[in-house]
Amino acid sequence: MAEWLEALTPDLRARAECLIRVLRRLGDTDAEARVQADIAGDAPEVASFLLLHRLWSGTIDGYRKELSWIQRAMNEAEKTPSTPFADAGAALQRMLNIGVPADDIGTLARFIAYTAVFDLLYVLDFGCHTELFYQLRDKDRDCLPGWVLMEKDLLEEVLSGREIGSLHESVLGAGPTGQEGRPA
Repeated sequence: MAEWLEALTPDLRARAECLIRVLRRLGDTDAEARVQADIAGDAPEVASFLLLHRLWSGTIDGYRKELSWIQRAMNEAEKTPSTPFADAGAALQRMLNIGVPADDIGTLARFIAYTAVFDLLYVLDFGCHTELFYQLRDKDRDCLPGWVLMEKDLLEEVLSGREIGSLHESVLGAGPTGQEGRPA
């Protein structure tokens, strides 16, 4: 057992060991160091990893791994042409009709999903409406509300007080393949 783990209280050690198991199950090769930084350094490293892992596995890579979304979007557009984003289903149909492979559509959708995730994380990390912030005079900036992404204890249903930040700087390198979005 690592020295830092031995120094923890029994409850905290059990939590650390559990987190290490969970992160390793998700493919984190730095699980022990991440948990140590989270517990000893009081930084929300585990929450950041879990959020970025979920965004990659579901939101970004999901469009390339499972292509059934293409057929669902086309079916929905045909069935209900006035449904939100029905124009996307029609565009997908036109793309397939001219011979664009479904895999290429999935790769493009993956890139668009990555871009949307990056943009959202940037806005969250900045903490306010960035374009508006820079358009306003200094004295008018003070009245703007801001926001913060914060870790929450799931059992206690309370905020931990630890801000999860700089995610936009980490998202590219957090992909499960370690290739930073590059082709395989």
